[in-house]
Amino acid sequence: MDERPQTEGTRTDQAIGLKIHLLLLTGILLMTSLTPVQGQNQNSVATPKHRLRLCQDEECEHPLAGEPYQWWASPDKVLNKGLADDQGYVAVTRVEGVERYVLETISFKLEVQIDAACWESGDLDACGNLLSLNTHFGFEDTQSLARENAEKAQQQAAEDQQQQQRLEAYRHAAAANDDALSWLGPLPAQWSDEVFAQRATATVEAITADIKKFNPKEIYQFTCKKPDQFGPTPNAQAVKDYYRLTSDHPDESLNGEEVMKHLAEAAKAGNWQARHALYQELGRYRQYDLALAWRWLQLREWMLARKSGLLYLEFINELAGSGYFDGPVSLERHPAYVLAALRGSYTAMDQVGAALKYDSDKRLQTIGKQMVDCAHRWMPELFD
Repeated sequence: MDERPQTEGTRTDQAIGLKIHLLLLTGILLMTSLTPVQGQNQNSVATPKHRLRLCQDEECEHPLAGEPYQWWASPDKVLNKGLADDQGYVAVTRVEGVERYVLETISFKLEVQIDAACWESGDLDACGNLLSLNTHFGFEDTQSLARENAEKAQQQAAEDQQQQQRLEAYRHAAAANDDALSWLGPLPAQWSDEVFAQRATATVEAITADIKKFNPKEIYQFTCKKPDQFGPTPNAQAVKDYYRLTSDHPDESLNGEEVMKHLAEAAKAGNWQARHALYQELGRYRQYDLALAWRWLQLREWMLARKSGLLYLEFINELAGSGYFDGPVSLERHPAYVLAALRGSYTAMDQVGAALKYDSDKRLQTIGKQMVDCAHRWMPELFD
């Protein structure tokens, strides 16, 4: 069975109101949600029936009459099933001790949470919570639903086991603190998702604040700097070899393990470009290794303290990749790109310079040419 979760609306944890403006991919609108059936005792602790209305338009001038449906209280227990009535209503029956209910039709499935107090209040519109909403094709029978739940449970168990293994590996790494990046400082004895998220978020906030303070006139202060004018560059050849190895046309004469070993040594010696390169490498693997994730964060914080251009370039590229910008935008003129170019990113320097060469301002045209020439002069390995 093909089931496609909504990108929005899943896990909303929001109260279901009189009109849920959730237009499903099938064109079905949930209108009068969980409205008590007329004539029922709303205060009864027994199992009164309540109902939900399915419509094809916001005003419900076209109710989804005759829609096949079924309510589930558990993977193997169908509460109610049948066809929506002439007004598009589908009824649900309360089960003592059960708070989660699933409504399934041939085109969608939604899960709602209704606690005992909510049932007894008789006002499910105000206190029922929509937990998830998914579209699919065709009904799930009891066996397939049970099989799906078993597969999900098995997958979750495997993920939990992997996470426990990652946590155990992290504890050993923290206790030993003898990994190749131990020069960055000790790892916390215990891993904390919350602490990691807080510190990572703080770096994003600092970058954002810095971008907001950007003065466009700063670009006129551009001067070409070679790498050692931005910071220490001991073992500089290690950086050049790394970029030759990872370019679009890698130098096959290089030994990958040797290159990474020398890069780590250069980073330890204080080479700022080597540390930037290590930061990017760790970013590719940090989701699999918590110790590497913390080392990535330590490098990120080190770079932030020095306002390294790579962070601004990474920030704006990730923002663009998220769909943040509405429509086409010239990123090369964005303050984050310009800051990256001014603070040591030769990649950003090349791209900003290429854009400025066509500016109407003659001074900016000159600066643009200087930027491109500078980037290619001092870091040709990036553009081979």
